[in-house]
Amino acid sequence: MGSGWPVVHAPLIREEAPPQDKKEPKMTMSQSSGNIDSKANGTTTTAAEVNKLPHNYEAIIKDADSPIVKSSIDMLYDQLQSGVFLNQKRKKYWVERKTNSNCFMLYARDLSITWAQDNRYWHWPCLNETSNESIDVAELLNVCWLDIHGKFETANLSHGVAYEVVFVVMLKDPSYGWEVPVNLRLITPDGTTQQHQENLMQKPRGQWIEIPAGEFRMSPEKIEDIQFSLYEYNGGQWKRGLAIKGVHPPPSAPYPPPSMYPTPADVYASPPPAAPYSSYAPPVQGYPTCPYVAPPPVNYPNKYGPTGGYPQPQPPSSPPKKTKHGCCCGCCKGS
Repeated sequence: MGSGWPVVHAPLIREEAPPQDKKEPKMTMSQSSGNIDSKANGTTTTAAEVNKLPHNYEAIIKDADSPIVKSSIDMLYDQLQSGVFLNQKRKKYWVERKTNSNCFMLYARDLSITWAQDNRYWHWPCLNETSNESIDVAELLNVCWLDIHGKFETANLSHGVAYEVVFVVMLKDPSYGWEVPVNLRLITPDGTTQQHQENLMQKPRGQWIEIPAGEFRMSPEKIEDIQFSLYEYNGGQWKRGLAIKGVHPPPSAPYPPPSMYPTPADVYASPPPAAPYSSYAPPVQGYPTCPYVAPPPVNYPNKYGPTGGYPQPQPPSSPPKKTKHGCCCGCCKGS
C-alpha cells in the first residue's frame, strides 16, 4: 500500500446483446455522468457501463494534481487503478480492482501533528512514492507530547463497504520512549467511539507497518466525517524514532446479502464478534469519548513546568494505624 498500484486492464462487465427489434440505445460518455467521449477510439458505451464507474469519482478527481485522460473507460480505469494524487500530494485516490471500491491515502501533510512545524521536534524528509513522485513524511526527532489527529469526508467512500482505518508508520533506530503504549481512537460516522492501545515496543523496526485505529461500515444513511487520533502524553517520556507516512482506510468487505443476516436465534447463540472489535482494550481511563484535541503542556518541552505542565507526583497516603479493637477513631487507644 501507499506506493502506486500497478496498471491493470480490468475487464468491463457488459450486458448481453438484446434482440434486434429492441436494440439497446448506445450513448457516448459525453452524454453520461462521466463526460467521456468514447468516439475518440471508435467505440460506444452503454448505460450499464456508465453505471459501473466508481462512486463520486467526478467530484474526487476535480482536485487531481495532474490532468485525467477521459477518452475512454479503459484509459480512465487505468489511471484510477494506478492512483491519482490530490491537493498537492496531500492525498492519493485509487480504485480497488477486485471490488471497484474507492480507496484513499491521507499523507502526513494532511494530518494535524502537534509541534510538526518546529524542526527541533519533527523533521520532514521526502519519500519516493513512485519512480517519479515523492511525498513528505513526518519523522519524530524528540517529543514527550505525541498528538496526531485527522478527519476524512466519508461522502467519497463506496457505499455498502466496510473500511478499516490504519496509521501507516515506521519505527527507526535509534528509538526510545515507547515503553508506554500509544492510544488510538476512531470516531465513526454514527458517532461511535472506538479506542484501544498499541505497544510499539513489540512492532518491527525499519519497515512500514499498519496500526489499526478501528473499523466501520459505510452507509448512505450516515454520511459524516470520521475522526482518528494517535496520541500519548500521560507517561511524560521523551520519544524518538517514529515516522508517519499517513492514514489509510482500506476496504474490508461489502455488505452481505439479506439472506446472510443472522436471525434473532442466531444472535443469542453466537459467540462475541470477531477481531478487531473483540481485541480492543477498554478506553483509556479519564480520556473524553467526544471529539477533543488536547493542548500541549504548559512550558513545553519541560517535563514539569513551573506552572504545572505535567501533574506533580503525589506521595501515597499512609493508612491509619490499627487500634486495639480495629476501629479507626483511636478512642480506645491504650485502654
